[in-house]
Amino acid sequence: MNEMTAFKFIPVTPHPALSPYVAKIWVFESSGRLPVEERKLIVPNANLKLTLTYRNGIAASVGDKSFLQREHELTLTGLIDIPVTLDPSEDLRTGTIIIEFNPLGAYRFFHLRYTEVKNEIADLTALMGRRAAALRSRLGETDDIAGKLQLLQDFLIRELEGGEADLIYDHCIQRITATTGLITVAQLEK
Repeated sequence: MNEMTAFKFIPVTPHPALSPYVAKIWVFESSGRLPVEERKLIVPNANLKLTLTYRNGIAASVGDKSFLQREHELTLTGLIDIPVTLDPSEDLRTGTIIIEFNPLGAYRFFHLRYTEVKNEIADLTALMGRRAAALRSRLGETDDIAGKLQLLQDFLIRELEGGEADLIYDHCIQRITATTGLITVAQLEK
């Protein structure tokens, strides 16, 4: 008889400075791979996600592309509009921190066109250079999850403080969100 894989999602409240930009933060932990008959496709929600796999690794399939996020790597999952499958890379305990950005946050932190990362899982160091490499190094040296969450949020707060707001973009996103997408381009233009 196979032992059942245990897994849990732990929600984390974002720092108040990040709450206008972050849809949610959570920690995902599992005791190993899910049995094949229990694996499910993850339905995309069109939000960019910053992911740190702090224990084991994650193998992902996005359409016909395969991605491997190794332990202590930071990745940015772009706008995904096709189903995704995820599984620990090894049948071992796995731990991942995921920060999901709302549309306002995705633009504010990463200044990417959605087409640059559409249906991709990109190495954050390749996108952001030395700042992301330094963060990755510090995360690898930190043992506890609370410390890793603090480092990630501190990094994002510094990025927020160092960047300039695009007031027109911010206003448009806020209006679209407030009307649940039921505003016309002509109304936004006014």
